[in-house]
Amino acid sequence: MKAGKRKAFVGKRKCLAPIAVGVLLGASGIANAGQYFITDDTTIDYRVTATYGLGMRIAGQSDALINGPIGVNGLPAQINADDGNRNFRKWGLVNNRLSALFESNLKHRDFGFNFSADAFYDQVYRSSNSNNSPGTVNKTGPHDSFTDAASFFDGRRVRLLNAYAYGGWSLGDTRRLDVRLGNQVVAWGESLFFSGVAAAQGPADATKGNVPGAEVKDILLPVPQISAQLQLTDALSVQGYYQFKYKENEIFPVGDYFSTSDIVGPGAEFLYAAPGVTFPNGSDIRPRNAGQGGVGMHYLVTANTDLGFYWLNYHDKNPSVVFQNTPSPSYRIKYFDNIKLTGVSVSTRVGDSQVSGEVVYRQGAPVLVNTPAGATATRADSVQALASMVRTFGHSWLANEVDVAAEVGYLHVTSVDPYQMGGAGYSDLYNSRNSVAYEFLVTLKYPNVVDQWDLAVPISFAHAVAGNASLGGAFGSLNGVGDMIFSIGTNFTRLNNLELGMAVNLYLGSVNARTHPLADRSYVTMHAKYTF
Repeated sequence: MKAGKRKAFVGKRKCLAPIAVGVLLGASGIANAGQYFITDDTTIDYRVTATYGLGMRIAGQSDALINGPIGVNGLPAQINADDGNRNFRKWGLVNNRLSALFESNLKHRDFGFNFSADAFYDQVYRSSNSNNSPGTVNKTGPHDSFTDAASFFDGRRVRLLNAYAYGGWSLGDTRRLDVRLGNQVVAWGESLFFSGVAAAQGPADATKGNVPGAEVKDILLPVPQISAQLQLTDALSVQGYYQFKYKENEIFPVGDYFSTSDIVGPGAEFLYAAPGVTFPNGSDIRPRNAGQGGVGMHYLVTANTDLGFYWLNYHDKNPSVVFQNTPSPSYRIKYFDNIKLTGVSVSTRVGDSQVSGEVVYRQGAPVLVNTPAGATATRADSVQALASMVRTFGHSWLANEVDVAAEVGYLHVTSVDPYQMGGAGYSDLYNSRNSVAYEFLVTLKYPNVVDQWDLAVPISFAHAVAGNASLGGAFGSLNGVGDMIFSIGTNFTRLNNLELGMAVNLYLGSVNARTHPLADRSYVTMHAKYTF
């Protein structure tokens, strides 16, 4: 895990995967940062990271993904899912972004305040785009301009991240209480790439989730909450949190390069229902701010084996579409509330590998079922199992060091609440009852490959092996069976503060609007990053 990620309150353990170590920095300071001593036991750590990034589309538009066959409504099948594709031509820029991240930590003994914020400007989304299809664009105004929402979320923004106070108290030889209050990330469980316990605990930044190899705990966004952990003995600890405000996932705005829906996301205005007929997007159906929290427990069975148990109540962070006919036909975005989650995790060492897993049982999470009006959301119960491995290999013919992280996931829908329509109940799943996917990230490391320059070569691959996941985001950015994402890059780092890199990101698999909607959107990226 890269230094500088937002710190997540994950709980203390004596058995930790290397990827998990980074999120335990918490209140202990900011790695590779400047430091100012106010007194001997009062310090301010700080760091500013500036990044310039460039992205370019390298695949041409597929007719199957921007048009498709004419449907029974007399419209092209993709008319409500083509704007993000049409807005960008082959060899056109998809990002031209300058960003900055500020992090600071004020600490006095066991107490302190952590603050971070970011800002960016992306010239691509502050300019016109390449859309040349005024008859299919799902927005008012010029057809070749981005929505105001896309220009804001993708083009220019300043955002508060962490802003929390923390404190710790020793309550005896083995007992200790740690508390945090404010805008923070709480992330439990053992998931690496896929959605487990952690994904239910806070909103995620989808724009980062689409980066190949992105880890769950790197894309979570802070929310106002209180969290605490009580170490009862050397082997037993309990933890809990309660959130004061509901926030949904920050998904791609309509018209974004990675957007696959013109009716869901910031900037959504209407959908095409028939030639000359549109349904407007009504007000969102949002959960109340209260009602989200959870408790957990960790037990250290041996020096290398940790068991975790979790009980959560949360509101869904992913949007669902619901239709209404009165007073006039329209659609609304609904976020389902009061979903219950029960989970168990294990983390241990097997030889030189850190092996982890978790099993999660969700009650009342939304899935899509087939109805006469089309795919419609209803509640369902499901079981998800994740297993992961992290290992570092030493010097070999391949590299000086090789870091490997891999995860496989399985999702099973156990029962479905029938959706009631016209006196009948519909429970036939639109997607699959069972689905399987895996993802791995291999990083080849070559220290001092050139004087004072280190080289890292990250290689990632994700593959949906079987079934179309019924829970949104269950397998990260994978969409359906056969979907594959491959990425290879190079990152040159000088003295741990200057980084230059590039990557090729390929969406593999045959073109399919349902299971591979990004099949024609492969792209390359380049970046320069400097930490002050």
